[in-house]
Amino acid sequence: MMLTWLKDWFHKPTPTLATAPPLRSASSSAKPTAHPGLMRRQLVLDHHLRAHAYALSLRHLPQATHANAHLLRNDEILLCEVSLLLAQDHAPQRPLWLELEWESLASSRFAGIQTDHALTLLARGRLPSETGPLIHEFKQHWATHTLGCTYDAQLLSVPHLGEQIQLIHIQIADADISQISQLIQKCHQFAPNAKLWADGVNSQETAEACIGMGINFVSGAIFSHPPQLGGHLPASFMRLNQALQQAQAGAPFTDIAETIRVDPALSTRLLRYVNSAALGLNHPINYLIDALNVLGQQRLYRWLALLLFNPSDASPLDDTLLEAALTRARLMELLGLAHLSPAQCELLFLTGLFSLLDYLLRVPRSLLLSELKMPELVAQTLAGSPTVLTPYLNLAIQSEQGELPDATLLQQCHCDASHFNQYQLDATMWVLTTLSS
Repeated sequence: MMLTWLKDWFHKPTPTLATAPPLRSASSSAKPTAHPGLMRRQLVLDHHLRAHAYALSLRHLPQATHANAHLLRNDEILLCEVSLLLAQDHAPQRPLWLELEWESLASSRFAGIQTDHALTLLARGRLPSETGPLIHEFKQHWATHTLGCTYDAQLLSVPHLGEQIQLIHIQIADADISQISQLIQKCHQFAPNAKLWADGVNSQETAEACIGMGINFVSGAIFSHPPQLGGHLPASFMRLNQALQQAQAGAPFTDIAETIRVDPALSTRLLRYVNSAALGLNHPINYLIDALNVLGQQRLYRWLALLLFNPSDASPLDDTLLEAALTRARLMELLGLAHLSPAQCELLFLTGLFSLLDYLLRVPRSLLLSELKMPELVAQTLAGSPTVLTPYLNLAIQSEQGELPDATLLQQCHCDASHFNQYQLDATMWVLTTLSS
């Protein structure tokens, strides 16, 4: 019934999310799925700056207005799309946070949406005059889900509501430290047991400051401004850098395998990637030389580069950086497939991957660029020189803030809003598949 209603409303078949595409080289002639993407996603980090949840929202729809009926329809579309997402083979196992109108929490329209995945529903918008019956209906319809809300000063006039709220979303994009502190205090007064999510964080330093003040979760452009870094590269990097140079020079796989084999952690990580669901192999690979043969010369460099995200003193932030870098890389590659050459698409992937390596290794980017003999165009882009790859990197970085990137960047990357949202979700699903083993 619900899918039929959506089909009638759009006057075309209901869009569905693309399943995670299989791993393919940049030379593949296959193009990304070309149907509109309704959802956009934002990664939320916990107080260890570890990936915790995905916040999903509906992109702006041309048909939408601010009328209440349209807002409720948008919520129904969002929940329908989430149901389709969770039905996929490699659905995200992390918590999902969805923003809905207050009235949607008790809507009988959602009775047909079934999912075993626990969701956090964040109520927003105009607060109903009677919240008691609404909360009762919410508990009846969403017994396994968590109730949260977006902060609004109006909430403070309904103090009993705070007892039901378990998560509060606050936007701090333009706030200073004193304003953030006041917001935190008001939220704790309203809902003493609720956890707080600060959105719009613009640096790792700001994220850590928020966490120090009692914020539980953060999101935004956290990795846009590098913190103060040291000046020494780890020994494992030097060994792997040698293997990367061998791969670039087309050295025999036996020589590359010998270089990697001296570090068991690197060997294990490469075998893990090769055996991940992204490659879809029919049988497991147990030997390093076999793994290199499966990857082949064309894809070997990118997968060796992934091993750089395996420091010996790994921290929770390292896994987050790996996921963020892989997502940038895959998103940039998908954006370029239709308009750039296969070789340039491979460079897009490497640019996205290497763009967070200075964070991970805690060294200045200038040192990394001088030591890591990466392709020249990638190095120029990461050094700040404008190249054909630069708009794609800027677009990928903007996408991490949860909002739709500006129209100029989309135009420079030959992309529109609906396809961009779809590519972002496709990249997310591909990364989850790659890291699932």
